Amino acid sequence: MSPRFALSTLRAMTAICLSALLVGCLEKEGETRIKDVEDKMDGQRFDIARANEFLIVEKAKLAGFEQAALDLTEAKGLTESLSEMKAVLEAAQTRNSDLNDSIKLTELELSQYRNQYRKVVRKASVGTNIDLSTTKGVDFKDVRILSITPLDIRVYMPSGPQTVLLKDITPAVREMLQMGDDEAAGFIEKQNTNATLRAEKFKKWKEGQGEREEKAAKEAIIQKMRDMQEEVYKREDEINVRIQEIKGWKSKASNLEMRASQEKDDAKSRKAERYAELSRDKADALADQNSDSWIVVGRLKAELEDLKRMGIR
Repeated sequence: MSPRFALSTLRAMTAICLSALLVGCLEKEGETRIKDVEDKMDGQRFDIARANEFLIVEKAKLAGFEQAALDLTEAKGLTESLSEMKAVLEAAQTRNSDLNDSIKLTELELSQYRNQYRKVVRKASVGTNIDLSTTKGVDFKDVRILSITPLDIRVYMPSGPQTVLLKDITPAVREMLQMGDDEAAGFIEKQNTNATLRAEKFKKWKEGQGEREEKAAKEAIIQKMRDMQEEVYKREDEINVRIQEIKGWKSKASNLEMRASQEKDDAKSRKAERYAELSRDKADALADQNSDSWIVVGRLKAELEDLKRMGIR
């Protein structure tokens, strides 16, 4: 092999090696660059995702702030509306209070008128004939009234006077005589609170104790004492409630009397005076009820002392 050929071959081989080395370096550098680009893209994707999450959270906060601001504006408007409404309600409450007092006084006036009218009607009805045949039979077709109470009426029959209970009185006769269940209930309650009736009942009960066995008598006495004590508590509570009502009606009367003295309109002044008188009458009626109740309470306490002296503790 000639030296020139050997040199040419060496140069060619060197060129090939350099070319291969260069390609290898370029490929490695390209892979490195691609890897770097991919890493950067991954980082950017991560940053974008985090940024989106941040934006979502911040948008939610912003929406909350906007709603809070809207609520605050509405709340301010509502507060102003509520203040106006409160003022209107307070004024209406004052008017309603005056109206309520007026209604109570009117009802009281109507009740007094109704009681007076009832007395007049019943007084005029005594001696007149009525028909009770639909509830009592043909014998009561035409019977004469002898007397009237809230619970019954006494009528004349050929066989003698007969009592007809409220439940057996026809609706037409009830209306004519102004009789009703409410009046009957009040009449019964008044009877039950009568001190004389209570004393008589207790006297009969105490006299019957000697006919009982000792043990049964003691148990009965103990139970009777408990019942009487409960009755005392109940009536004392009723008395205290009435005392407050009496104060209220007296206060109304005083205010109405003052209004009547200051009123320039004669009609309104007379009306206030009438209502003041009604209020005084109502207070007096309640005071009378309390007087009766105090009598009953005193009787009950005396009876309790009698039982204690009998040796029951």
